[in-house]
Amino acid sequence: MATRKGSGRNGKAKTVLEELVRESVQAALVTRLRVHAEQQGDELAREILKDDTFREEFVALARAVAREALEALRARR
Repeated sequence: MATRKGSGRNGKAKTVLEELVRESVQAALVTRLRVHAEQQGDELAREILKDDTFREEFVALARAVAREALEALRARR
């Protein structure tokens, strides 16, 4: 089996398969953690937006930013 430089388990060189499995497991773990973090962020945002004062302030800020972005786009014509 083909090997790569570097030390794998038991001090042996890593095989291409071992490297592929390692990279795939790491990618899957990062993806799952990212999804979980997004879910937690969504829940937190829903909770925060229940506050009427914060929601009004947030919407006003979002509208102001959107207006600025639109003005910037128009200025590029």
